[in-house]
Amino acid sequence: MKKTMKRFLLFAGMMIFAIIVMNSCKKDDPPAAPTFEDLLTGGSTATAGKTWVLSKDTYPSDDGGGAVTNEMFALLQIPDYIQELLGREYDNEFTFFSDGKYTINPVNDTILAATLSSTLNGIVAEGTQNELGLCDALFQPVTNGTWTLHEEDFTVDAISNPLDAATPPVHGDVTFTGKKWLSFSTGAYFGILDGSTSTHVIIKKVTETEMHVALLVCMYQGVMNPGGLEFAGLPTHIFQLTYVPKAK
Repeated sequence: MKKTMKRFLLFAGMMIFAIIVMNSCKKDDPPAAPTFEDLLTGGSTATAGKTWVLSKDTYPSDDGGGAVTNEMFALLQIPDYIQELLGREYDNEFTFFSDGKYTINPVNDTILAATLSSTLNGIVAEGTQNELGLCDALFQPVTNGTWTLHEEDFTVDAISNPLDAATPPVHGDVTFTGKKWLSFSTGAYFGILDGSTSTHVIIKKVTETEMHVALLVCMYQGVMNPGGLEFAGLPTHIFQLTYVPKAK
């Protein structure tokens, strides 16, 4: 009986020792990778949201411009003197919150906008138009906006040749597939203000430190032709830009 009890205690001791060793060697599970929403907003713990501003650095492999196609080829590179063209509009702030809230702070009363739509709406800041078809525009800050993430395909009626000045221009439906994109509540936008096209902002890639976006822009060159105004709201270009978190 004593021998049996000793064997039992020995066995039990060995089992307890083995469990202790196994537990001490067990590695903690790696933290879950941040979601798209976490990267965009800073996550639920970021009570002040995450604020993005236009990057002053250039990203030749990501930034540029081109025609409105699903492939989004950036055939036109960002010019070296881009900072001279955009001036103070690098300070426009776009803040995303995890609960869907969204705010825009122009900081200096004007924002980066498409010249055509801004001219038609009478909000161009005088003397700020540039060769990219962009300008500074007057803007009232949006403090109660919202953002929504989409992954479904969407279709836009676009002008086929960005340089087409004929009326009517050649245009047709372009369907974007396999993209993550954002829409915004009335009056809100991201990056470049440009009327109705501001409701489709394609997020090419987002990380903790960079967000690469594709923006539809309307720059129809035949808008002053008889009947040309009808086509002013059709996108002609895709501008691809990079945004970074605002420095704290």
